[in-house]
Amino acid sequence: MSGFGISFDSNDKKKKSRPYVNRKDVLKLHGSLCKICGKSNKDVPLMMAHYKAHSKGGNLVFPLCPNCHTNYDRGLLTSAELKKIGLNKEEYARYRPKKPNKASKKDKNPFGIDYDYFKIPKTRKGKGLL
Repeated sequence: MSGFGISFDSNDKKKKSRPYVNRKDVLKLHGSLCKICGKSNKDVPLMMAHYKAHSKGGNLVFPLCPNCHTNYDRGLLTSAELKKIGLNKEEYARYRPKKPNKASKKDKNPFGIDYDYFKIPKTRKGKGLL
């Protein structure tokens, strides 16, 4: 049974659910400091970062400040910073999130518009006809 784009069939494929992470338990386990730079939860709101990206099946988390979390996800951490969280370069490369696919020309032009049709012809000097 479905209506308004909502399906109630039990056979539908469900999106992989994330396990619930109790923030207080994580902060109690790891302390209320960023694992890399040491900023306090009082200075900046700490984020829960996955050791192994959720897209790769990871579910263990640890606290990071927003700046360190961004650097962690982008692969910009140094060996010394990785050592603070107990990883080496090889593990870090395996655990990082999947890179998004680059958009194809079709994705950039979803309506199939022929933009070459609208181009203004150029003269030899590179200016328009007028």
